This record gives sequence, structure tokens and C-alpha cells, in this order.
Amino acid sequence: MPLTQQERDDFDQRCYGMHRLHVASLVDTALGGPQMVAMSFLSDAQHMLEMNDAEEARKLMNLAKWTINHRLSESDPSMRRGSLDQLI
Repeated sequence: MPLTQQERDDFDQRCYGMHRLHVASLVDTALGGPQMVAMSFLSDAQHMLEMNDAEEARKLMNLAKWTINHRLSESDPSMRRGSLDQLI
């Protein structure tokens, strides 16, 4: 059974710390394109691990994975994993 909009919003908060539409906006307007954004998220996650903030690091890694799966695969659909939107 599909999730309600509230359940999707709750998932986004737990997974990314923000709504996925905000993530898309950040990625789409960032300098350097999706590759640079994904690397930046991973770099920030490393820093959060150094600061012993595993929860924030986890969210940043999820943001990097979202960026790779949803933005980089737009130019090469063969690298796209299953759509998260179909799963939830």
C-alpha cells in the first residue's frame, strides 16, 4: 500500500533531514553540478564523523546517494538504481 504524503514527508525528514524537493532544489542550483554536490555531501559526512555526529553523517551520506541516483543518472539512465519514489 502506498504511503501517505505525511508518511513520505516523515521519511524524508528521517532520511535526509529535509524534504526531497528541497534536496532537488539544492542540487539543481549548486555550482559545479551534481558531481560536486555529491562529493561535498560526502566530505561534510567525513567531517561529521570526526565530530562524532554519526546521525548527521548518515543523513549527508543519504543526500549524496540521492544525488547520485537521481541527478547523475539523468545523463546515464543505465546507472540508475530502483526509484525511491516507487518504493515509498
